[in-house]
Amino acid sequence: MPRYPGVGRYRGAACIAAAWSILVAAMAGAQQPGSAAGPRTLSLEAASALARENNPTLAEHANDARVAGANLRSAYGDLLPTLNVSNSLGYTASGERRIGSVTLGDQPSVYSSSFNVGASYGLTASRLLQPRMVRAETREAEGQAASMAAAVQNDVTRRYLGVLQAQARLRQSERDVTRAGEYARQGNAQAAAGMTSPLDRARAQVQLSQAEIRRLQARRSVRTEVLALGRMLGVAMDPAVELTSTFALFEPKWTDEELVERALEGNPALRAADLAVGSARARASLARAASLPSLSFSVNMHGWIQRSGDVEALIQQRLGRGATPEQEALIRERVQSENDGYPFNYNRQPVNAALTLSIPVFQGFSRRAQVTRTRAAQEDAALRRRAEGVRVYAEVATAATNLRAAYEVARAQETVRAHAAEELRLADQRLKMGAGNVLLVSDAQARLGQAELDEIDAVYAFHLGLVELQALVGTPLR
Repeated sequence: MPRYPGVGRYRGAACIAAAWSILVAAMAGAQQPGSAAGPRTLSLEAASALARENNPTLAEHANDARVAGANLRSAYGDLLPTLNVSNSLGYTASGERRIGSVTLGDQPSVYSSSFNVGASYGLTASRLLQPRMVRAETREAEGQAASMAAAVQNDVTRRYLGVLQAQARLRQSERDVTRAGEYARQGNAQAAAGMTSPLDRARAQVQLSQAEIRRLQARRSVRTEVLALGRMLGVAMDPAVELTSTFALFEPKWTDEELVERALEGNPALRAADLAVGSARARASLARAASLPSLSFSVNMHGWIQRSGDVEALIQQRLGRGATPEQEALIRERVQSENDGYPFNYNRQPVNAALTLSIPVFQGFSRRAQVTRTRAAQEDAALRRRAEGVRVYAEVATAATNLRAAYEVARAQETVRAHAAEELRLADQRLKMGAGNVLLVSDAQARLGQAELDEIDAVYAFHLGLVELQALVGTPLR
């Protein structure tokens, strides 16, 4: 069998591409050893639900929002009065006791018990404004979580479209291989009948090898895109997953003014910037409130009781020289009554209440510095909000223009593909009637294959442009 230059090289390239595809498949099997297995069929809605459930970035923002909610409850709780109840038990061993330089002599051991009940309430402007500030920070955290959820949703849609595009390119490459194989067989038959030259047959074989390489590369792209989608969803996706959602090409008829108006109301990043301005404004108000007077009120109730470890020794200490039996009996009764009822029969003290008004006069320049910092932060947040509005306005207009252009290009590529298919049909007819050759058919087939790929890319460029525009507008546009 004769050999033709170049054919062996393309077959070798096909073998290398096949080995690379097998390696990628093996890596795919070990990519996510700890991930849950993904579904075999997947819609865009189900993919979004998986991302919301498994995406770690969304979980982090959800934790931030939960912490902000706990801080808000704590801020409201600070507006309530505080109540403290305490009880203590003590023991002092017997021995000589001193107070300064005064010696009290040997004292018996003492067991003591006391309680204290205190209620207090402090009212400051900062405490009154604290819930407002924390509520603003909670809304800001929720706005950031919503913005991140929208970003993840857009990324999931892009990855989903990427898999669909890779699968469409794989199907096109399979059609290319089928067509190239058919024309290679026709070229071999014509060469055997002496109707064409060995060069034409070699050209057909080269085109078949190239089509097989493109098919291997398309398979690799499908696996890569499926892995990327699975990583976004937090599951291990099967490369043979079936995506059930469809996306139709349509003419965008929205005006720039309509899209900008919707974006100013629904853009997640713009809403988060608005909430950040509100949070900065609340912090500035809280900083200014630190210079206002504060009022506090407290009530305390106290009681104690103690018992001597040696009652007789305590009685003898209190008895003076020459005490009469009546005095001794009275002292003994008093000491005995003081030692009865331990540990909870307290001797209550009078209730103590206090009302305090505090006016900060001068505490250095730290308060003024804090007010300046928070006011600057508020102005910075307002500037970022304005810059975000300008960005959204410009990017919405640009994305709308790009989307209209992508639609026109997709329609034009559809026309080009139809003309290329007609060209291939006519070249095939001429070949079957003996008026043409395989070379003309090969060229027509190559142009058709490229036109089909260009149409696929143009259609999915439109869908990706629509995803970008939806991300800016903040609402679905399909």
